[in-house]
Formats: sequence, C-alpha cells, structure tokens
Amino acid sequence: MKCSLGTVKKHLQRVFDKLGVSSRAALLHHAVRKR
Repeated sequence: MKCSLGTVKKHLQRVFDKLGVSSRAALLHHAVRKR
C-alpha cells in the first residue's frame, strides 16, 4: 500500500478517538484486555 504518513496518522487518531485511548501502547493494552 502506498499511504502517506499523514494518512496513517489520521486513521490511527480516529481509532484512538473511537476507543478512548491516547497512544499506540494504550491501544495495544485495550486490545489485549478485550481478548
């Protein structure tokens, strides 16, 4: 895939907002906790 860095950051920010997390580490913690 050819995505710009800005596109990746924007998608990550939308996921963070939806799940109520503020970082990739928090996102991983949220994912592991939900298993």
